[in-house]
Amino acid sequence: MSLIESPDIEQVALIIPASGVGKRLGAEIPKQYITLLNLPLLEHTLRKFLALPFIAKIVVSLAENDVWFSTLPSASHAKIHIVAGGKERADSVLNGVREANKMGFCNVMVHDAARPCVLVSDIKSLYENGINNNRSAILGTRVRDTMKRTVANEQGEHGTQSCAAIGKTVDRNDLWHAFTPQFCKTEELLTALEQQLDPQGLVNTQVTDEASALELAGFPVDIINSSARNIKVTEPDDIELATYYLESEKHEY
Repeated sequence: MSLIESPDIEQVALIIPASGVGKRLGAEIPKQYITLLNLPLLEHTLRKFLALPFIAKIVVSLAENDVWFSTLPSASHAKIHIVAGGKERADSVLNGVREANKMGFCNVMVHDAARPCVLVSDIKSLYENGINNNRSAILGTRVRDTMKRTVANEQGEHGTQSCAAIGKTVDRNDLWHAFTPQFCKTEELLTALEQQLDPQGLVNTQVTDEASALELAGFPVDIINSSARNIKVTEPDDIELATYYLESEKHEY
């Protein structure tokens, strides 16, 4: 019997920061609510987790002026719990972690709202690794392409979004693309994020994911090789690719 099939399965809370606006996508509504295959992007994401037996609660951090979430088919699901979002992603995550800690969860997962293509099999692998090894872990994939680091020009400018000057080629050995979900021990993540708070109560902007906060606090984190399909919808081209991946799946939700 696998860990996931065990009658004594240890349950975790999933935190989804969903208060961003997705400026780079250029949509009229926050990107998590754009429609893919007749469903809002966030609905696809939620459905990847709702049926999993080890996900007891899904804590969604929403913007104060959010008028879209309540229209989602899964909005009234018993597992859904809403908290206020923060100024940046890390602030929204911190609000969710604090809530999960109050609920008594020893472990949490954090997943980007705009990653609807994560494979359920990868979510299960991450969970089993975290529980069996009793340590934090994230999904990712090894860098395959040649990596370049750009530099500022004589005027101190780093170029435009479409063009910049190359400074050097970076050794890609041991480089990974970091994905979500990220599995974390609740107390470690709470400690790590709160260590990065500034006098205004906001998380240091150097914290771009949960692993980076844990790293800064000295906590160990594993990275687990997973499917490269787990893209984050950020640019307009990502919509077409995400639609293709979702359409090609044999849906497990």
